[in-house]
Amino acid sequence: MSKQGNNLFVVDQKEARYIDCNNLDLPFGPQFVSDVVNRTHVAQDQEQCLLAAELVIQAQVRATRVHLDWEDKPGISKG
Repeated sequence: MSKQGNNLFVVDQKEARYIDCNNLDLPFGPQFVSDVVNRTHVAQDQEQCLLAAELVIQAQVRATRVHLDWEDKPGISKG
C-alpha cells in the first residue's frame, strides 16, 4: 500500500483488492469541468446526475443523528 494517497480498495464477497492509483489517468475531473464550461455531457450525462441527486436526497431524508460518547469529553477535538 502506498503512503502517498490515491489508494483504491475494491472489496466484494470473494476478496479485497488493492489498486495503486498514483500513476493512473483520472479523466473525470477535467471532463467534468469541461462539461460545466461547454454545457456538454461527457463526464456524466443528465440521467446519471439526476439519479445521484435523488439518491443524496433520499439518504438525507433517512439519515439520523448519532451521538458519540467521546463528543462530550474534555480535551478531545471534535474535528
